[in-house]
Amino acid sequence: MKLDDLIGVIHVLAGAGDFQAGAAALVDGCLAATGARHACLSVLQGQSENRSEVRVLERGFSCPSSPPETLLRLREEAYRAAGPIFRNELAEPPGCVLFAALRIGSVPLGLLALADKPGGFEDGDLRAAQAFADLAALALRDASERRALQASMAQADRLASMGMLAAGVAHEINNPLSSLLYNLQLLGEDLPAMVSTLGRCSVALESAPSLAPSEALTALGQPRLDGILARLAAIQEGARRIKGFAAALSTFSRVEQDEVGPVRLEEAIEHASAMTFHEIKYRARLVKELERTPLVRASTGKLAQVFLHLLVNAAHAIAEGDAEANEVRVRSWTEHGAALAEVSDTGSGIAPEHLPRLFEPFFTTKDVGSSGLGLAICKKIVEGYGGTIACESEVGRGTRFRIVLPAAATHEARAGRASPVGTARGRILVVDDDAGILACFERMLGDHHELVCTASGAEARALLEGGSRFDLVFCDLMMPSVSGMDLHAWLAGHDPALAVRMVFMSGGAFTPKAREFLARVPNLRLEKPLEAEVVVGVASMMVATGRAAR
Repeated sequence: MKLDDLIGVIHVLAGAGDFQAGAAALVDGCLAATGARHACLSVLQGQSENRSEVRVLERGFSCPSSPPETLLRLREEAYRAAGPIFRNELAEPPGCVLFAALRIGSVPLGLLALADKPGGFEDGDLRAAQAFADLAALALRDASERRALQASMAQADRLASMGMLAAGVAHEINNPLSSLLYNLQLLGEDLPAMVSTLGRCSVALESAPSLAPSEALTALGQPRLDGILARLAAIQEGARRIKGFAAALSTFSRVEQDEVGPVRLEEAIEHASAMTFHEIKYRARLVKELERTPLVRASTGKLAQVFLHLLVNAAHAIAEGDAEANEVRVRSWTEHGAALAEVSDTGSGIAPEHLPRLFEPFFTTKDVGSSGLGLAICKKIVEGYGGTIACESEVGRGTRFRIVLPAAATHEARAGRASPVGTARGRILVVDDDAGILACFERMLGDHHELVCTASGAEARALLEGGSRFDLVFCDLMMPSVSGMDLHAWLAGHDPALAVRMVFMSGGAFTPKAREFLARVPNLRLEKPLEAEVVVGVASMMVATGRAAR
């Protein structure tokens, strides 16, 4: 083996972005150094006794999925041996083999397999294979540490973004909250007087049947009625705005949960826009042109993270003080069956020499304090969903980022649409430890179905144990003592059909156990705050389909 060959491989590994990129140089160098014609590099994945080999790279041949017993024994021996081993003159192809385990200390990480060397392997090949196996082990460890560092930096970058936006989000929530509370206070002052007036009108109508309704209305006070209606509308609008912010915050709290499914691009954009509006509005006008696009297979939280980065970058490219003269524009549309989105700004632009490195990890054109991971994370997320992200920029004119994502498969798109709603009247069990939620269900479903409301999982289980029958169960996921998960586990053993017809409700504060549970079960779930139309529709659909299946 020539020293130059080994040094050349070391240089390639040092400059490689990941282990896969350096593996080719490592394997090719080993083949050149030993004279073997075939090579296979595998790494171990999993924990302790459950670890399995995963092939990273093959040269010259494909490792058989079911190797001969002789080769299996040699592979096992190589993991136990203190150094590489070889066997020549094998009865089965490839005739001769050499195995060298990848180790850090005494911990095996993988295996380098060489085969088919003319004339067979020699002792010198053992030293060469050992050297390359050691390099591979070090590269694998470095790649693992690099991934861990990047994940840690990505988390820090995400937390920094959320911290930067937190004050603005609080401000945007406090505005509608102030209006909502003030109008509630006025209603609290007006309604007692209105009730008193209604009482007098009722007495007057009873004592004077000839009194015209218009006269009674005049006595009640039309201006006062109009004022009450206006305040109710303001309260509803304030609550709607707060709900939007809560939904956006909930989306970003679940970024680490890569729950992939059919989602709307526009939904992710709306969440990101809500979170970044306060950051943008002092610098530019936010213009949204959101056309309906095909469903894409992705995670709403991760897509929202992409648009949050792009919108914040667009805002920071524009100096404060002249918002009317500047613009941040985000739009979505469909082209050739794919979903497209674009974020553009009228900011300072990016220098041409920086554009080729824009998506590199840790590269940044911002001041000290930026991790330089934002756009690298965006690229990784988008490409992970089969899409592309590209940038155009002109110094002094602005920047434009374009994202293209393939449409979800037809069967997934259908699954993302609402199912037809039935009209059957059912018997429904509602389980929630919040009395306000139970009262809302009484108002939403009481006229359409027979409702039984309980304030705990234990109370619900006692009802079911007593023989009570239900078509459907709405159940809060997180409750003290007996949670929704506990109730589902009990039902799965006692009434599997009803366990399937449990609909879980949650405010979004999931524990790791709850996240794992929701990823495992197929049950429907509703996010709080609940929408009456959705609850009524889900109840009617589930009751109707349950009755039809019997």
